[in-house]
Amino acid sequence: MVKMDYWAKTTSDGYPGISVLEHMRHVGAVAGQLAKQNKIILGLLGLNIGEISSLAAFHDIGKISQGFQRKSPAWLEEYGLQEKDIAEMR
Repeated sequence: MVKMDYWAKTTSDGYPGISVLEHMRHVGAVAGQLAKQNKIILGLLGLNIGEISSLAAFHDIGKISQGFQRKSPAWLEEYGLQEKDIAEMR
């Protein structure tokens, strides 16, 4: 089985840029820092910093889906999935 790097953000020319995993790490880290700086968030949500970081990190988990990934023809081509994608759209 081929290991695939699922993309979350593309470059300006439409090619996969940042992976879903990288994006999740970035978002989780930013959310954790925001929660540390603003204790009101913790009180309002009743969550700790780790929980807030985790929830924020998983906000785009749906990007690991055929429907989202097909938005990048370059990604489909890289993994040889163009024909499979066309067949599944029928």
